[in-house]
Amino acid sequence: MISDNRIKMICLTSLLLAMLLCAKVYGYEKRIVKQGDFEGKHWEIIFDMDKVGVSRNNEGVNVDGFSVFPCNNYRVDTVTIGKTLCFEIEPHKGSHCNLYNLKGESLLSFSFDQIYKRAGFYEFVKRDNVDTNYLCDSNIKLIKSDYTYSKIETLEGFTDKYLMLAYKTSDGYEHECYTMDMKMVLPRYKYLWIDKDNQGNFQYWRIEDCYGHVGRLDTNFNWIIPLEKRFSDIYDTTIAGVRYYRCKKDGYWGLYDTKFNEVIAPDFEDLSVFSGTNFIKFKLNGFWGVMTLQGRVTKTIIPTTRGYTNISRYIKSQKRFTYEMNGYKGECNHLGQQLSKIKVNTTATAPVSPKKEVTKVEEAPKKQEEKTIVVEHHRDPVPVQEWQQCQACFGSGQCPYVKCGGSGWYYVGDNVTTCSRCHGNGKCTICAGKGGHYITVYR
Repeated sequence: MISDNRIKMICLTSLLLAMLLCAKVYGYEKRIVKQGDFEGKHWEIIFDMDKVGVSRNNEGVNVDGFSVFPCNNYRVDTVTIGKTLCFEIEPHKGSHCNLYNLKGESLLSFSFDQIYKRAGFYEFVKRDNVDTNYLCDSNIKLIKSDYTYSKIETLEGFTDKYLMLAYKTSDGYEHECYTMDMKMVLPRYKYLWIDKDNQGNFQYWRIEDCYGHVGRLDTNFNWIIPLEKRFSDIYDTTIAGVRYYRCKKDGYWGLYDTKFNEVIAPDFEDLSVFSGTNFIKFKLNGFWGVMTLQGRVTKTIIPTTRGYTNISRYIKSQKRFTYEMNGYKGECNHLGQQLSKIKVNTTATAPVSPKKEVTKVEEAPKKQEEKTIVVEHHRDPVPVQEWQQCQACFGSGQCPYVKCGGSGWYYVGDNVTTCSRCHGNGKCTICAGKGGHYITVYR
């Protein structure tokens, strides 16, 4: 007969063995490789590839030799989310994944293909015809879903970070902006991005609504340019050191000051400023003109009635505008007076004698890219070739270095040294020994 005390000892031993077996299954007492908080408890988990199987060949997942997941999964990987050790399981090849805890319980209400960590968040991407994203916090709690992509914006010179979410729509995308504690700072707009200067520093938030109206916000999300102005495009510009906004409204361009008082009414097909000047070129009824701006007063110096199809540039050193019209090219001075008008039949230029009423220059034999020019002297000045003396050698063509004097060498002590400026040939390196060059002037 077995005594009662012996029976009690056997039961106690059996209970201890059972507890030990359970501890082995979940790996409490073994060598710790990974640990963390899981389901409200602190777990110490053995992660030994000899005992915890993570394989692709149907061996399943084992914790210290005990099976946790069935062995018919295609792929099983470990992943740490926050302080939690999870298993990422792909049941079949090409299927979506899910996360499971050590008990084999699903942690997500959705499936996914990839996981990304985004500054304290976890983003799960499900790749189908259109990517669907799910944003979770560090405890795998779902915050946002069904957006197309996310972006963390960091402003240079500021400590704030912002989470941008984009949603796919039938005609593009819509965007939202949140602080890192998920407080919405900008509701859904068609476009939402940050404009930066050449050094990469923040300038303003740029907004565009579904109607194509654009606006700007500062770092505190206060309006600089409200959407209610109904501008479809905005550019900063400076005229005589004063800042203005060049804005497009209802398809036409105008000019506004920094308080959005109208300086030039939005009546023009195009409007731009010649850099560093107070000259503004404008387009009306398909033709170009030029006006000046002094304070808030404009004055037209080149009217569109002249029929100029382009006014390409303003040459500051010569105080001249270059223009084109119906196959003609020419120049006007800064007062708008027309200086020249040349009719060009083809695409190259040739020098013309100024003494003849009409001069025709024939194409030279076996010479390409030359053309015929017809110059009307009775109305406008014509281009002529004028010799310009070299300012380095003053027309001599010789090396201007005093010691060389065009000889290509000079003495250093008793030794003869080749001139380092002309490399021994004695010619001026500025004009290549020609003494000058031809320039085109109008007379």
